[in-house]
Amino acid sequence: MKPYDIFLCYKKSSGKDFAEHLKSGLEELGLHTFIDSKDIPQMLDGKEEWAKIRNKAIQESKFFILLITPGFDLSSEVITELGIARKKGDKQFIY
Repeated sequence: MKPYDIFLCYKKSSGKDFAEHLKSGLEELGLHTFIDSKDIPQMLDGKEEWAKIRNKAIQESKFFILLITPGFDLSSEVITELGIARKKGDKQFIY
């Protein structure tokens, strides 16, 4: 599969709808964009497999977009994703 251009990071309870709309718009512009709700199969056996797919998408993407919505800074998943992207060191961050 082709690497993603953009990884969208968001808090599910406050940013999912916006993230899905943003993904659609970015894809229309030709930017291969990852969000977990659309790009990770729902039939996975467990959290470990889900995290492996997500981590690969973070590591391969060129851009990391953090959607700042209510409570994003309290989400353990957002914090984990941001940490992975920062460790990689070659990302363009967009807040």
